[in-house]
Amino acid sequence: MGAATELTRDGIIERRTYHERPPRHEYHLTEAGQELLPVLMALMAWGDKWATPPGGPPVELVHDDCGRKFTPQVSCSSCGQPLAAPRVTALPGPGAAPGPGTRVLARDADTLAATVESPRV
Repeated sequence: MGAATELTRDGIIERRTYHERPPRHEYHLTEAGQELLPVLMALMAWGDKWATPPGGPPVELVHDDCGRKFTPQVSCSSCGQPLAAPRVTALPGPGAAPGPGTRVLARDADTLAATVESPRV
């Protein structure tokens, strides 16, 4: 199965006919596919930092609203600060189910409760 077939099946892209004879198609991002763009840009920023080819990054991003080049970053939706692993705590969510991953998150409930009551600064 090809990548386009899998991405279409998974709802990331959709195939649209743009010419009937001979049949020709193009692919467009779905809403779910568009929401993947920040993830892909974050991966691109990582690659630019840690695996840039000689001569510099192969692509530069420009924010259409301000016209300036930018480096994608992940930030907190509450305060806007950039995020880094040492400053994030993962807690079991409402959809957590008993299992190996959830047990790791919940293995020290007292520490997790203390973290929620007194967040790191």
